[in-house]
Amino acid sequence: MAKEIKFKQKSKENFLTYAGAVIKSRAISNVEDNLKPVHKRILFDMYDNKNFSDKKTVKCAKVVGSVMGRLHPHGDSSIYGALVRLAQPWKMRYPLTYIQGNMGTIFGDGAAASRYTECKLTKIGELMLEDIDKKPIPFKMNYDGTIEEPIILPSKFPNLLCNGNMGIAVGLSASLVPHNFNEVAAAIEARLNNKSEEEILSYIKAPDFPTGGIIINGEELPQIYKTGRGTIKVRSHYRLEKSGSKTNIIFTDLPYGVETESGVIKKLKKLVNEDGSDLFDDFIDESASYNDISIRITLARNVAVENALALLFSKTNLETTVKINNTVLVDGEPQTLNLLEMIDAYIKHRQQVIQNIAATDLAKANHKLTVVIGLQKCLSNIDKLVSLIRAAESRAKAKSAICEAFELDDEQAEAVLEMKLARLNRLDIVELQDNQKKLEDQVVDLTNTRDDVNKRNAIILAELRDMRKKHGDARRTEVIISEAGMTDFSTEIPHEYYVSPHSVTDTPTDDILQVIVAKNIQEIIGFTSDGIAMPAAEAKNIVGATLIEPKEYLVCVTKNGYENVSCG
Repeated sequence: MAKEIKFKQKSKENFLTYAGAVIKSRAISNVEDNLKPVHKRILFDMYDNKNFSDKKTVKCAKVVGSVMGRLHPHGDSSIYGALVRLAQPWKMRYPLTYIQGNMGTIFGDGAAASRYTECKLTKIGELMLEDIDKKPIPFKMNYDGTIEEPIILPSKFPNLLCNGNMGIAVGLSASLVPHNFNEVAAAIEARLNNKSEEEILSYIKAPDFPTGGIIINGEELPQIYKTGRGTIKVRSHYRLEKSGSKTNIIFTDLPYGVETESGVIKKLKKLVNEDGSDLFDDFIDESASYNDISIRITLARNVAVENALALLFSKTNLETTVKINNTVLVDGEPQTLNLLEMIDAYIKHRQQVIQNIAATDLAKANHKLTVVIGLQKCLSNIDKLVSLIRAAESRAKAKSAICEAFELDDEQAEAVLEMKLARLNRLDIVELQDNQKKLEDQVVDLTNTRDDVNKRNAIILAELRDMRKKHGDARRTEVIISEAGMTDFSTEIPHEYYVSPHSVTDTPTDDILQVIVAKNIQEIIGFTSDGIAMPAAEAKNIVGATLIEPKEYLVCVTKNGYENVSCG
């Protein structure tokens, strides 16, 4: 007999089931490690197969096949795409895998096929899985019930805060942005030291994108960090160069997620060829890699730089908006966290991991201590021990006999029976006593770690400081904060300064020595006839000037090699 089904109700139930599966098992990352299932499985499989950073790379096709066969029964292209993304340094602020070979480019080129490329974990990737052998995190059976896989990773490295992530689910999305590890570690340390919320958040200035750029609405970040939601505007760095009567604008980085070809060059071609813009004479992409961007745009004669920049920022991706939406899975349910809650989530996770590791190590140490104490009892009469074992009709009777004779418990007796006779004869009472003392100290230390939150906090601090020494780096993204809350780029536009023997000014004079393009006179250094370099506003008897670039050194050379040059 046919069963009547209410179609609308059944559709609703099925859709909600599907939506929940997408949110929890595909699109949204866990708060503990900021990884989606496919990324987690890739990292775990590579760790399980010992594809470590200090080993030789292996074929990506081999890794993809292993992940697909053991953990993730989906298409190989999706697994390989996820593996590649974990290695691309223009997408990952701190890559978790390393790929040898063509892994794509920021210019829009795709990666080579997996049979041509090779991979292994990075050192930071290994930190995500450190101590996983001790099972400090929950495991579950894989899809076919043959092996166990982790539900989350130990994540010693604060991946939640340092590497961005994006996800689109049914009626839900997530967009986490990357931050600088040095700043994140300082903020976590401040939180562990019970500093104020204001001081904690002061360490994290802004997102830090792998491709650099300028955040031009930095004044909105405090509110965004308090709510976990918002939008920031990111713009490319640029410099101006004069070439005769024409001006070149050279863009030296890109906003996060922008590719040179589709995001800039293609749109420039449309501006010139289709929209008929006459502001530009020429443009060329001279970029060598993601961290060596150089897009040169030559302006037509007599074109105002402000007008050209306004058009470029509005019609190309040299300026973009980046959405922040800190939605992650907390206890299996999606939640939007503010920055302080994300810091607390990392601390809570590491507290639990360290506590679980301590509990595991404590059980092992207690077992060893029990055995050592039992062996010391047996050493008082080895001959008697051997005769009791030989005389017993079964293992069970041997255990019972030595338990009674030497006052051992079952655990100690079992350990004695497991030992070979030759090893028993070599045992030294002094050595056993030394081991007992060491194990007793170890048990005390591990018990404190398991039970004392302050001891675990100290371990987290030590881990962070060690990681900062090895993996900390400089901020790449600049932040501009407008007191008025305005982001009109015209206030940031460099203009021409005229260098004459008597002064540097933005007004043309009859005795111009050179022209320098700068945002303000403070960016210019003047050289005097005495060979002294000083701020342009203070210089007299000027023979030349230069723009202060954001470099570590300024090297000065005189025409005749005089030594009275003062340069920094």
